[in-house]
Amino acid sequence: MFEKLTARERKLAIAVLCLVPATLLFMAVFWVIGKYGENNKKYMNLKTAISTEEDREMSALLAERRRNYYNSISLSPRIEEGSNQYLYWLKTLLNETNLKYKTFTPRGAGDFKKNGEVIGSRKLFSFTATGKLDELTDFLTRFYSVDTLHRINSMKINPKNEASGKDKKIRTGELSVSFIIEIASLTTAGDNPDFDRNSRALARDETEYKAGILRRNIFGPANNIPTISARPSSSYTSMSDAKISVTGKDADDQDDLTFELVESDVEGVELETSSGKRTARLVVPGQQAGKYKLKLKVTDSGFPPKESFADVSVTFKDRVVREREPPPPPRPDFIHAKETRITGITKLPSGDWQVWIKVRTTGQKYKLLVGESFKLDKLEWVVESIQPHSAVFQVDGKQLKFNDRVTFNNPLPSDD
Repeated sequence: MFEKLTARERKLAIAVLCLVPATLLFMAVFWVIGKYGENNKKYMNLKTAISTEEDREMSALLAERRRNYYNSISLSPRIEEGSNQYLYWLKTLLNETNLKYKTFTPRGAGDFKKNGEVIGSRKLFSFTATGKLDELTDFLTRFYSVDTLHRINSMKINPKNEASGKDKKIRTGELSVSFIIEIASLTTAGDNPDFDRNSRALARDETEYKAGILRRNIFGPANNIPTISARPSSSYTSMSDAKISVTGKDADDQDDLTFELVESDVEGVELETSSGKRTARLVVPGQQAGKYKLKLKVTDSGFPPKESFADVSVTFKDRVVREREPPPPPRPDFIHAKETRITGITKLPSGDWQVWIKVRTTGQKYKLLVGESFKLDKLEWVVESIQPHSAVFQVDGKQLKFNDRVTFNNPLPSDD
């Protein structure tokens, strides 16, 4: 059939025959691509629908878990019963934290609904109390450590003042606090909530953050200035270390004190301190004879911090060699005879005479017959004879006569 065609027509026919397959192939490719895109879109839609259903299922599980959690920490489903249990717990907590509550006042109650269905009830009440910041901190710590359906909607703190002088008022550290608290109960909750069981530990150590709060008590009395004391002047032997005790005082018991050496005429001075204590020790290296001055500072941890200074002088002196003084002469022996007297002379039923003697300095008493003896001032006194008003003694080879009007240091004159 190509034989009847001219050369030009033949070329045109060949071109048309070549273009038809290419066009069909091109159309087929586009059809495949379109089908693939359509199927991929259906696949993505299906995948999105599956993900949406999974999200709904997960949300339902989470909602169920959250509902179970709220049920576990809810008050009794009967709001009046639950509020009575809660108020008993709250008053006990106030007593344990030493806050003194004044009044409890109901502020309102009502139900809350979901899709027109009552799912729980709530109640509000206010109360006022007084106490110090550490007591309020203890209360809030324990209040928020309990998982239950309660919250503090508002809290107002007013520091108490007292008059000082005509117009000046000072803070006493006492606070007046008023709270509005809201509690809630779910209709699906169980009875008898256990507040102790629901208590949980806080993330931070209670002592740590409580100390930070109390150090910055904006409601308390003004921070008192600390004082520092040390021996203002002391003397030490030259080239020997001097050790001086330093004491800090502060009317604010909770404040920590920091000691610091700010000025010194001596190098190498050490200030030994112990954490948490209000004392320190100043160690000054031994120096040549002379007087040296130092200046100390103490700073408290109050808000804002305050400081005081103390001047200390240390005097080093050369050692003085002293000659030893001779010991004092021995004291003479005491003469007891000066205080010894005859206190009585009596005649016994046997007819023998007896002399009574008393040594006043020692309290010794003797009742002696003729021939008997006693010791006095390291001497032996022997009774030689006794007469109605006198007695004769033999002592140290001598014969001495006494009556009750003289001491044994003053014998009577001899009868010769």
